[in-house]
Amino acid sequence: ATLLTIFTSAFVWRLFMRPLNDALVGKAARAKAVTDAAVEGIIIIDAHGIIETFNPAAERMFGYSAGEVIGRNVNLLMPEPHAGKHDSYLARYLRTGEGRVIGRPTELTALRKDRAEFTIELNLTEIRIGSERCFTGIIRDVTERKLADARIQHLAHYDGLTDLPNRALFYDRLRLALSLAKRNSYELALLYLDLDGFKAVNDTLGHDAGDELLKSTLETADDLAGHMPQQLHYGQDIEAAADFMTRALKKYNAS
Repeated sequence: ATLLTIFTSAFVWRLFMRPLNDALVGKAARAKAVTDAAVEGIIIIDAHGIIETFNPAAERMFGYSAGEVIGRNVNLLMPEPHAGKHDSYLARYLRTGEGRVIGRPTELTALRKDRAEFTIELNLTEIRIGSERCFTGIIRDVTERKLADARIQHLAHYDGLTDLPNRALFYDRLRLALSLAKRNSYELALLYLDLDGFKAVNDTLGHDAGDELLKSTLETADDLAGHMPQQLHYGQDIEAAADFMTRALKKYNAS
């Protein structure tokens, strides 16, 4: 009977269990290969917030090796105050099913090993296997994208030479200043400066000399004014600037 049992067990293992085990091992290996090859950081945590998976892209992104973070709480990767509140966030979601970041791309601030903060885009999903629950986060470092967006916005609203607000931004801020002055019943001062003979400097010494003169003049004006709340550079569009300021102040005085 013992020999029959051993033979039967070996037969069942060879016929059924080993192919199933090989298939599962193969699937797990393929899943790991996909995770390891992903460009995005992939982090999997359990229902207690403990890190179970930390792929190579996440290692490069956060500066930790997988061995340093697996088994530790994911709040390690968050700055305060979110790090201290994460466990309560997770517990509330498990209790109520109400979450703010599950299933939708969310921009968050993350924390590298060197304690430097950076902006990420997190796509978080919940996975249930039987009674077990875990969470998979797919993470992109969007720092460069945010910096590029900020540069584009800056170029759209600031003069390339002096780094002062251009006409479009100044008009917007002047309208706001006029509105606030009217609402709060206080006076508004607008100082208009022109450089006599500036064209002659450009024509005789060149535009580089004119640029340096303009920048040094603005620096001097800024020092004398104790850092003006708002300066601007209109370049050659002086007539349009003067016309707008005149109309704006007339409208303000009339009201």
